[in-house]
Amino acid sequence: MSEARDTNPLVERVDALLKRHQESSQKTEDGIPVLTEVIDPERGAAVTPPPGSDALAAQIEREVLEQLAPELHEMMRRVVRNAVLRALAAREAGKAGS
Repeated sequence: MSEARDTNPLVERVDALLKRHQESSQKTEDGIPVLTEVIDPERGAAVTPPPGSDALAAQIEREVLEQLAPELHEMMRRVVRNAVLRALAAREAGKAGS
């Protein structure tokens, strides 16, 4: 991995957030639901995201896409190339069988 990715402030913030979440989930308190619990709709209330979370989500999405784009481009190039080679081989096999 490159140095730029390791020192990205957004990645550091996400890592810190995940670490805090893991630590807090280890100290679960009664009354706090976890993902595997079913919440009674009569009792529970809708959780509204904190202000600014949409902007943070968009920033995280951009960062992930920026990091994945080169890998996705290379993968698609290989997939298309292999599909073309298979199609050409099948076409040649069909001509040889005629």
